[in-house]
Amino acid sequence: MKGSKFRASSPTTASFATLSGAVPAIIQSAEIAQAFSTGTVDSTMTSIATVVELQAWQFTKFFYDVRAMHSRDVVFINEKAFSSLSDDLKKVVLEAAAKAETRGWEMSAEVSRVANDKAISNGLTVQAANPAFNAQLREIGQKMTAQWAAKAGADGDKLLKSLAGAK
Repeated sequence: MKGSKFRASSPTTASFATLSGAVPAIIQSAEIAQAFSTGTVDSTMTSIATVVELQAWQFTKFFYDVRAMHSRDVVFINEKAFSSLSDDLKKVVLEAAAKAETRGWEMSAEVSRVANDKAISNGLTVQAANPAFNAQLREIGQKMTAQWAAKAGADGDKLLKSLAGAK
């Protein structure tokens, strides 16, 4: 990505672009097609579902799937409220959450599959990124995580350890 003009959607993706050697340009979704068509940007990172929504085959020929963007929604529950529930009700909530998580990931996979097929049928070349590029993305992710952790302090460290244990 070094030297590319990278469409960033936020300060976080702009930081990603900079760490990858690209030049970030904050471009909102509604302006992506124009930005590609005018040469303002020549790369971005987005989901295959967004590629289809934007009809990206009209302004680019390739989509490399790095498995970084997935459609997903999350439901949170207040820890104090959850703690106040009876053990039986906690069990019901956790069982429902497990089922919803499984169903959500299945639905996300289906959205991606359908979008992938549509993109290909419209002439877009869709392929997995090569292992070397994926390794570079992991390195950038590790740097960004370390930068975030340094700012987040003890609570951030606790969260990262929790996420690492969930893998």
